Amino acid sequence: ELFYSVVPPSLVDYLKNVLVENIRIDNQTFFDDVNNEKKSAIVQEQITILTQYSRQIVIIFEKNKGTVYSNAKNELIDLMIETKRPYIKDHYKRYEIGTEENMILLKIIANNVINMILDLLKHEMSADSRKRIFEALSLYWLHGLKSLNE
Repeated sequence: ELFYSVVPPSLVDYLKNVLVENIRIDNQTFFDDVNNEKKSAIVQEQITILTQYSRQIVIIFEKNKGTVYSNAKNELIDLMIETKRPYIKDHYKRYEIGTEENMILLKIIANNVINMILDLLKHEMSADSRKRIFEALSLYWLHGLKSLNE
């Protein structure tokens, strides 16, 4: 019971919703400037949540044995893949890929994104430092994913 008072289920639901909205915006606009303000607002919201609840998020994804969150990371990866699925193609500007291969690629990328966020959250640092690193990671994800989506 103490665990759930520290890590409320509403936080998990909120994190999932923000992540799904971020993925949808990225794919609906194909990384152009159409929804740049909306995208920027979501990134800022993510930074705020990740900074404010950094310990709880690490607990959800790494200290969850025997709790309702014991499969939270895999569930989040599956959610990320399902959100991206409607936008996948078999031919891109720089490469061709089959559907099964694309699903494996998406799983690897989703796992990597979660691990990078968790690595950032585990480091003791100021909120400003965490924000700057998260913004740099966001650029890394954007431009890396942009190349994959072209």
